[in-house]
Amino acid sequence: MLLSLGMGLRQSLGLFLPPVTRDLGIAAADFTLALAVQNIVWGLSQAAVGAIADRFGLRVTMLAGAIIYVVGMAVMAAASGAAQLLVSGALIGIALSCTASHPGISVSPPIHPFSIPVYSPFRPLFRQV
Repeated sequence: MLLSLGMGLRQSLGLFLPPVTRDLGIAAADFTLALAVQNIVWGLSQAAVGAIADRFGLRVTMLAGAIIYVVGMAVMAAASGAAQLLVSGALIGIALSCTASHPGISVSPPIHPFSIPVYSPFRPLFRQV
């Protein structure tokens, strides 16, 4: 559910390019830069958010991400210029690290590296555990 909410809202932000640029009086490049900041911050914050998830658990991390996502969307809705859009992009990027990257981890069983059979010419060198 969080994945569809997080990614669904994010994927539809491009539809708001004409009205946002017209209403705020900014260039299309400013709005698309805010969307690019989301992707950059999402990628850069993955390691830190992963460490937080390991320390405090996925539930806490995803709940914090949902709250940060709401704050980021509120900042975007109340934005009056490009600076606020960039701040909202950074907040949404952090929120995506918390919400969009972990649902698969939280519902999938752990995979042990030695439980996957090795099919190669070197198989006799590896012992299955």
